[in-house]
Amino acid sequence: MPLEEGDPRLEYVVSHATVSLGLERAKFLKSFLNEDNLNRLEAFCDEDTAMCLVMAPNCKLEPGFPAKLANKGKSLAFLKVAPTVLNKEKFDPSVLVMTELQGSAPVEHLELLASECFLPVLSNPLNQRKWGEVATREILDKFVAFLNSTTIMCGHVKGETRLPMPPDDSQSVNVKNRVGLLEGAVITWTKQIKAVLKQDPEQALKDGQDPTPDVELTFWRHKANNLNAIFDQLQSPRIRRVLRALDLAKSTYCTTFSRLCKEVYTARLEANDNVKFLRTLEDWFDKLASAEDFPACEDLFKPMLHVVLLIWKNSRHYNTPARLVVLMREVCNSIIEQACNYVSGETIFQKIDAEETHLAVVEIKTLLRVCGSFKATYKEYKRTADAECPANQWRIQNNALFSRLDAFLERCHDALDFAQTVVQFTKLGRIEVGGTKGKALTASVEAIFADFNGAVEKFRGVGYEILDINESKFESDFKAFRKTITELERRLGNVVCQGFDDCSTVYGRFRVFDTFDGLLERPTIQDELEKRYVLLVKAFGSDLKVVQELFLHYRDEPPIAANLPPISGALTWCRGLLDRVRVPMNKLVQLDKSVLDREEAKEVTKVYSTLKARSQRPFTPSTRVVSRREGAEWFFLDFERISGEIETRITHRRPSRSTNPRRSRSGGEMWRLLRM
Repeated sequence: MPLEEGDPRLEYVVSHATVSLGLERAKFLKSFLNEDNLNRLEAFCDEDTAMCLVMAPNCKLEPGFPAKLANKGKSLAFLKVAPTVLNKEKFDPSVLVMTELQGSAPVEHLELLASECFLPVLSNPLNQRKWGEVATREILDKFVAFLNSTTIMCGHVKGETRLPMPPDDSQSVNVKNRVGLLEGAVITWTKQIKAVLKQDPEQALKDGQDPTPDVELTFWRHKANNLNAIFDQLQSPRIRRVLRALDLAKSTYCTTFSRLCKEVYTARLEANDNVKFLRTLEDWFDKLASAEDFPACEDLFKPMLHVVLLIWKNSRHYNTPARLVVLMREVCNSIIEQACNYVSGETIFQKIDAEETHLAVVEIKTLLRVCGSFKATYKEYKRTADAECPANQWRIQNNALFSRLDAFLERCHDALDFAQTVVQFTKLGRIEVGGTKGKALTASVEAIFADFNGAVEKFRGVGYEILDINESKFESDFKAFRKTITELERRLGNVVCQGFDDCSTVYGRFRVFDTFDGLLERPTIQDELEKRYVLLVKAFGSDLKVVQELFLHYRDEPPIAANLPPISGALTWCRGLLDRVRVPMNKLVQLDKSVLDREEAKEVTKVYSTLKARSQRPFTPSTRVVSRREGAEWFFLDFERISGEIETRITHRRPSRSTNPRRSRSGGEMWRLLRM
């Protein structure tokens, strides 16, 4: 049932609100009575689980306790003592409690309420008459401890360190052992200050986190703000009075706390100096963290490390190995983060599905190049720092700087191996083997390809990001994948060997190797084909000797086709012999280097070079062509000079009809050239 005027529950809220806010009833009702407020008040009364209702300074009701209060004005909180339903007919005001809230956060209001209301009440001697001395001391000590905790919490909410003040003398006139109370405050301050001084930028790395360089700048800003706030509070009149009182009482805490104040001063200078210098790197850190094009990050490394070197040379505090190690490790974390945004396991598998695995290979290689560029740039500036700062060199082990980056690069090499394996084995889906055993061998290739696809699908289903170096399961999963691939390579090597043995000619055997081009580079397949490579070299050597014997036997009287002139026919015959051995030789030099280093291969290469030189010897001059043989002499024509004269006569002179090309020397040479 909607709340109406005259409802005791509504009257309870209105009466307390008008008194606390100091508003006239009519003015308050004008701002308060609206549908939203009435519905929320009704829900608060009718639901036993609704324990809190807060009224903002603008008279708007909000269910539950807000995380942040209004900066200005007073808020009211209506709280149920116990879960209950507030009936209109049996309304009992004793089950509700109303309190005022002030400050930007509820905890600030709690501190204000405790220090300005509760502490004066508890410190009033009239209220302590019936408590007794022991009870009074215990109550005040516990309440002061509570007040100190509230003050410290308020500082944490604001992101700074607040030193809680002991109660004023006027509030604790009758409390004995005033020195003990002040010493307790100094002990609390000491714990707070030491906690700030012990803050270490490397702590996040020690905790197993992977902070980026912007965390370094945020840390020093936060520490500088904390130390500045502590320093200002230590200079305040209230703390000076406390220290003066302890000094007059000859407290042993004064000397220790004085040394701590000096440490605060020194640490404050260091933190402020570090913030000043690290601010020059902020733009570069932002560009690195927000880079959309990962390859473009390579252009940021030199200017970034140049600024780091300048900081090292000019800063009074940020020029130690510990500081440089933390900064470089955080930069490496940022590079790794951007690299994972550029290439991930998901994108690799997506490209595999789209049959664009070669693009994934290119991207991974680009990633490796960019990360390697950062390490190379660091080494370059390390040499510069060692030369320009001989008294303070960058004497830091690379493992201390690049341990995580190196682990990431190793993982990327594994991903590259995986992607290249997919590219190579994908060719099996389009291979058909010829020969007498072609059908059976093709079926074997198809079975190997099907097993390979199954291995890829199994590796895809690992359930984690394969480039995440924190995933320790990757090592075992990738090892299992490699084991499967090794077995498939053995089977594939057996297929290639059978296809090789099925061919009777050297050219046919090379065609078998061309069919499996790209896969023969894999070590396991090379081991299987090592003996076949030797047989291939020997067979080619035999074929080469046959060609050499043919050349030597018919060199003086080469077989010439009936439709060719003598010289052109001889050239065509020589070219045919060379083509017969040139194509296999070009393919032979592309085989594994270990095969070419064998004595058989060296002998074949030597014979081929000799044959090539002998067959081309009469035709090697680049500016001459052979005319015809007359007796024991060879006549050569200066082809360049003749062609130049031909071009000149055609473009610059139109010969007359009576000109006879045979009359001049050059004309005679051209005539003989045309008759060849």
